[in-house]
Amino acid sequence: MLPRVYINKQRLAHARMLLNNTAKQIAEISLECGYENTSYFISLFKKNTATHRQPQEPKLLFKDPNQLLPTPAPARSLLKKMKILIIGATGTIGKKLTTTFSSRGHEIITAGRTAGAIQVDISSPESINKMYTATGNIDACICTAGTGYYGPFDTMTSEQMEPGLKGKLLGQVNLVLLGKQYLNAGGSFTLTSGIAAEHPARNGTCVAMINGAINSFVLGAAQEMKQERRINAVSPGLVEDSKDRYGAFFPGYNLVPMDKLANAYILSVEGAVNGKILKVYS
Repeated sequence: MLPRVYINKQRLAHARMLLNNTAKQIAEISLECGYENTSYFISLFKKNTATHRQPQEPKLLFKDPNQLLPTPAPARSLLKKMKILIIGATGTIGKKLTTTFSSRGHEIITAGRTAGAIQVDISSPESINKMYTATGNIDACICTAGTGYYGPFDTMTSEQMEPGLKGKLLGQVNLVLLGKQYLNAGGSFTLTSGIAAEHPARNGTCVAMINGAINSFVLGAAQEMKQERRINAVSPGLVEDSKDRYGAFFPGYNLVPMDKLANAYILSVEGAVNGKILKVYS
């Protein structure tokens, strides 16, 4: 059974439990079970369930109505354990994701330029190939590495832009191009772009270009992924843990809670979405 088929089966079982034992709306259940499109969730649920039950009042499982209902088992307990490669695992976002996915029962392989279980320079295709040789087959690849040049447009040069183009842009592109053969059927790539693709800050022209190109690459590549593989990009705003480092570059931008940002990566890895730019701007 393909991982995606297995995951869908487990999600639908969890959805049935929520419909029978909670008062949650169908749209809430759809999102909790990893389906961003509610219409698709309903169609899939009907197709795989003999009877489609509407949400109802919670059933009392104790004689004493004052007793609390037990908390339903979290959806993650129904998911198959995944082997997840996180590149940039020692950065601000990478640290959060390493902790988050580890706590959800997945096997994590950390990678970075100078730290992590594996050292990799994503601007080098040779280094990327060595990394994948070391990891072997994986179920998911997440990249939070790479940045771009910030500086006045009037004096910006191609030499200043080159490190970001080779690193954050082409580095993430090559993670996909070179990693396809190592990604198990039903697996996923999650790249990281950023708010500058749509709302660039002053002196951020280079970063805006890089982030926009990453988003476009994801939209195109998603149409041609084989064996139910998926690809998405998470586009963060100014995350709360980076305020001191990057706040001066983004005056007036709302801070993004780290837990909210982590949920976007969870949706990409554990969910069924494909070809999505998951925007977390506030």
